[in-house]
Amino acid sequence: MTMPVAVDANERLGQNDVTYVEALECSTVFTLLSTESAGQTAADYEELAARWLVIAMRRDGTPDGSLADAEFIPMMEDLVDVLNDVPDPAAADRFIDDMIGFCEAKEAEIAGEFYSIRV
Repeated sequence: MTMPVAVDANERLGQNDVTYVEALECSTVFTLLSTESAGQTAADYEELAARWLVIAMRRDGTPDGSLADAEFIPMMEDLVDVLNDVPDPAAADRFIDDMIGFCEAKEAEIAGEFYSIRV
């Protein structure tokens, strides 16, 4: 599996919807951030990751969200591999910052659905 997050995220903004892959990408990014944070920040990232995973499960085409569940760990591993392959830590940080910005913009596009999820 390749990480679609490597594609310019700005090209995917303004679609007023979120695809399965985009939601799963956002879930993996916030999961990674939650593991590298502590306290309230980690809890906030965990909540965002959980909401994004629910969105992905709703869009994965299965009645029970099993595809998102099955593909979450491989996509997480892909994200870690992508970040490990970036030779410059500042570039890796920019990549994560860009993904956070992308996910925040997508969150705004589906705010009603996003905030209706109880975690």
